[in-house]
Amino acid sequence: MEKVIAMQTLQRYAWLRALIYLVFGISIFLFPRAIFQFSVYLISFYLLISGGLNLITAFRLRRQSPFYTSDLTSGFFKIVAALFVLLFARGIVSILPLFLGMLLLVYGVFKFIQTHNHRQFVNVVPWSGFIYSILIIIAGLLLLFNPFRSVLLGFQVFGVVLILMSIGEIIDWWQIQHNR
Repeated sequence: MEKVIAMQTLQRYAWLRALIYLVFGISIFLFPRAIFQFSVYLISFYLLISGGLNLITAFRLRRQSPFYTSDLTSGFFKIVAALFVLLFARGIVSILPLFLGMLLLVYGVFKFIQTHNHRQFVNVVPWSGFIYSILIIIAGLLLLFNPFRSVLLGFQVFGVVLILMSIGEIIDWWQIQHNR
C-alpha cells in the first residue's frame, strides 16, 4: 500500500518536475555564465541575510539570558561563508561539475531503482526507463570526472541533461498513465 501511495505522489508532481528541469536546463544551456553569476550572488545574499537574522536573534535572546545561543555562532559563520562565496566563486566553480555529477549519479541510480521497482507492478519491461537512468548515470560520471576543459561547458552539459530529464519525466508519466 505504501509503494502505491509513494508512486502516486511521485506521479502527481511529474509535470512540475519536468517543467522545472526544462526551464533550468534551457537557462543553463543558453546562459551558463549569467546563471552561475546569479547563483553566486543569490547564495551569498541568502547566507548574509540568514546570518544577519541569526545574529539579531542571538542578541535579542542575550537580553533574556546571560548566555549566548548557537545563533551567534551560526550567524557569524553564515556571514563569513557569504563573503567566502563572493570572494572565491571562481575556485568554487571548479568543484561545481563534481557536485553536479554526484547529483546526477544519485538521481540516475534512484531512477534505475524506481524503474526496477515499477517493473514489479507492470508485466512489461520498461526498457526506456532503464536506458534513461543509465544515460543519466553516464552523464553524472562524465561530470564527476570532468573531462571538459571548460567548466562552463560542463555546466552546459548539465543543462542539456536537465532538458533530457524533463523529457524522461514526461515519458515516465505517460507510460504509467497508459499501463494502469
